Amino acid sequence: MRLGRSTSMFSDIRVIRDIDLTIVALGFLVFLNCSNDDVNTIVESEEVKENIKDSITKDTTVASNLLRLIDNKIIDSTGTAVVLQGTGFSNDFWRQTPELPLSHHDGADYGRTRFLGFNSIRFYLNYQWFEDDAQPYIYKEEAWKWLDENIFWAKQNGIYLILNMHAPQGRFTPQGATAGLWTNPENQKRLAALWKAIAERYKDEPVIAGYGPVNEPRPNESIDQWSELAQKLIDTIRSVDSKHILFIERAVAIAGAFESEFETEDLNFPEIRVDDRMVYEFHFYDPFRFTHQLMNFTGLPEGGKYPDEQRLEASKSKWYSASFSDPKLPIGTTDWTYFEGNLHEITDSKIAFSAVGVTANSIGGEVFLDNFEVNEYDAQGNFVRTLFEEETEDTADWNFFSKDKSGTFSVAEGEGYQDSKSLRIAGTLSNANIASRFRFIPRKGYLYQVNGWLKGVNMSPEATASLRLFYYTSPEPVLTRNASYIASRIDRFLDWGKKNGRPMYMGEFGTGAPTFLNNRNGSGYISDILDVAKARDLHFSFHAYRGTNFGIYPTVGKPVTPSEVNTPLFNVFREKLQ
Repeated sequence: MRLGRSTSMFSDIRVIRDIDLTIVALGFLVFLNCSNDDVNTIVESEEVKENIKDSITKDTTVASNLLRLIDNKIIDSTGTAVVLQGTGFSNDFWRQTPELPLSHHDGADYGRTRFLGFNSIRFYLNYQWFEDDAQPYIYKEEAWKWLDENIFWAKQNGIYLILNMHAPQGRFTPQGATAGLWTNPENQKRLAALWKAIAERYKDEPVIAGYGPVNEPRPNESIDQWSELAQKLIDTIRSVDSKHILFIERAVAIAGAFESEFETEDLNFPEIRVDDRMVYEFHFYDPFRFTHQLMNFTGLPEGGKYPDEQRLEASKSKWYSASFSDPKLPIGTTDWTYFEGNLHEITDSKIAFSAVGVTANSIGGEVFLDNFEVNEYDAQGNFVRTLFEEETEDTADWNFFSKDKSGTFSVAEGEGYQDSKSLRIAGTLSNANIASRFRFIPRKGYLYQVNGWLKGVNMSPEATASLRLFYYTSPEPVLTRNASYIASRIDRFLDWGKKNGRPMYMGEFGTGAPTFLNNRNGSGYISDILDVAKARDLHFSFHAYRGTNFGIYPTVGKPVTPSEVNTPLFNVFREKLQ
């Protein structure tokens, strides 16, 4: 499917496409002189700013230029199918200030966005820019002027805008931790009123592709809360604007439970009355341990590289059972001892995969784990291969579980078998274990064994500690970390959309800055997502244009410096979106 833009909407604008291109359009002077990794400053004439206030479309006769849905495809006024390929302008919404984010971007950044190949921007909003809590329902003229200015810049560069409420009343924190939006009817009333004001002002504006009423909803009790609020916001917007597309998101968590813990049959999408200008939206950061590794706000450790054919991904897996018959560490204190596990034939059809683990129930004292291996044998007990042979020198590949939250899990410096490091579990008072990322899919008719070095210190009489194979179930296919896994995770949303007759929008995807270091290959991850999306004509928006954690341009708090750019990421978009 080819990309399209309304020629009536952008008839006087030549879209920036090539290097060393000079454009003069409607008094908008643009200079581009680009190397492979850099976009120089785009300079605009002062007279443009004087014309911004007249650039907003108010003539209802041009409302037919708005994007619309036909046969679940987004179509422009010429009948051309449009695939929204966008990025997010975060607008520093998380700064918790009523001050407009004037340093986040200007007209030059719209030019850079277009140069990278994007045709749309998911534009993040914070309610505080429009109204003060002390004076609700009184909207600030400065905010309207700022939005008008952005619409003008978008028009000049052939960019559609999707206005998204990232910080609504009562739910200001970036991760939506507060319940104020869900428990306070006044906050919902204020949000609906603000959306009504936005929709009424821009109801005839074709550069706006549509509205996203709430970003990443997290109802604190049930999906019904989001269904009720979503319908309220839809009805309010539709009372003044029946033509713009609405982008309706799924709840990313319900009552604190994320997708891996709980998900409705409808993938957490709200139950609403659907009209002919609605698109359903999901966000994609799978596998989360890869995309969010080593960032302060997540607290996640090293999460590996991409692709990794040795790493199984199963986001909805659940612990099922274990090899309980493996030899146990004696109570009291013992020196380093090599434990050779029993041979296990894994025949239960419910088991999707197995992983190495250590049980450390009620140990009171300490258990140390050093080098281990997992071996595979044929049905006659003949050795076939070693699946894993690992030294245990950091906690990144392990998860610690303690039923009553007692105990600790850490690296033991200065303590190890024939080296100076091992893993240490200490002070557990009830059921506890560590489970690893060293996973494998058992083959029918084969036997498996886990061996390794353990040491115990002051183990209580009630203690149970041993190396084991943990067994897991999964309602979804278990795949290795690669493009097939990405496609499978995205396709579950697209399959739901087909089943329910609704177009889908991947409103956010991205990966953190640490994945572009130390050969983790964040650019390869983004490249594969783009390939999957383009093969399916999936609308998308990359998070984000700028920002320290996810941005193409990592600087914040000042205008973009073109030389400060995530070069691998920049190059991926230049290659894939042309």
